[in-house]
Amino acid sequence: VLYNNGITAYMQERWFECMSLMQAAMKDFHFYQENLANCKLRCQNLPKSETDPKQHLELAFFETMVLRSNCLRRCTLRQLGDRAEGVVSRTVREAFATLLPYDYMQICAYKAERYREAVSSAYTFLLANPDHDTMQNNIAYYRNMEGVTSEYFQNLEATQHEVTYHAAVSAYSDNDFDQTVIEMEDALHQYYLAYQKCSVLCEQPYDHESLPDFYNAIADHWISILDCKAECPQQLAKEAGEKVEEYLPEHYNYLQFAYYKVGLLSKAAECAATSKLLNPEDQTMKNNIEF
Repeated sequence: VLYNNGITAYMQERWFECMSLMQAAMKDFHFYQENLANCKLRCQNLPKSETDPKQHLELAFFETMVLRSNCLRRCTLRQLGDRAEGVVSRTVREAFATLLPYDYMQICAYKAERYREAVSSAYTFLLANPDHDTMQNNIAYYRNMEGVTSEYFQNLEATQHEVTYHAAVSAYSDNDFDQTVIEMEDALHQYYLAYQKCSVLCEQPYDHESLPDFYNAIADHWISILDCKAECPQQLAKEAGEKVEEYLPEHYNYLQFAYYKVGLLSKAAECAATSKLLNPEDQTMKNNIEF
């Protein structure tokens, strides 16, 4: 509703209202996604069906699914109220997935002469859509705009694990290895939590575009979920919108050296082994393990 009202305000050139509604829409989207993901994670840990799967595999599977469904329904109703039963259209889901509200927000902010908000919104949208020609031109315009400084170009959708990772790398560059350990351990914890949430949020409604029978419908839906989950590491492995090669192994690379510098050799060896497992072709890590 906030997003649609924001579009209406944009069409009617009510710039300040458009800005406010789009900001509220993004905040509400994050609130919804966070609570939905937390409910899904909580309901994954339910006791499994008491039916012996060796004797009745199908019954045990569907009984577990019913238990999880009931748990999820109760949890989302408690956390989200009436919105828990609402159905969001594919168009709106895709709009938020591509951060389209920031496109509207930057236009409305510019028209309202709120240039800091306009620049940060444009920059955030471009990071998610690097091939968007119009936004590339907008950013080029803003960079040459009088009064606009580098501080205006902020990623409003920077993830917590990304921020912490940068703090760890900064500490590493300053040879502060105790702080590197603290920050990188936190970054890894935040990364794996973000991965779990990305994974469970893939369990979304599915448009079959036909009327398949029961088992084909289940299979099609499940395959689409697996495809989505397989993309989570790529979605998380980004720095300022750019895909970072070996993003997760680099966490362990920094951490193993920091552990070594503070005298935690067994932990350093564990991190080196983990990094090599994630990136088997890393010759430097092979040498570290031999060392």
